[in-house]
Amino acid sequence: MEQRKIIFNELVRHGYSDKAAYSHLRGERKPKYSVILDLHRRGIVPFDAWLDIRSYLNGNGSPAKPSRAKSPKNTPKDAA
Repeated sequence: MEQRKIIFNELVRHGYSDKAAYSHLRGERKPKYSVILDLHRRGIVPFDAWLDIRSYLNGNGSPAKPSRAKSPKNTPKDAA
């Protein structure tokens, strides 16, 4: 079964209407945290896929985690 249909059925099973479920799949809204966690634990949708569910469903895989790059360290100035 197609991934989009599986997720849709799971959202409906969790009590969302068809209209709300489609809204979640388009990335306009996000399900409740408890639903996201349940779908993650059951291996249906990775937790971070909800950051950009459209990309995930279009086959681009789970989106990259937000960058936590450190700011450049202050370099000592030349004393000359």
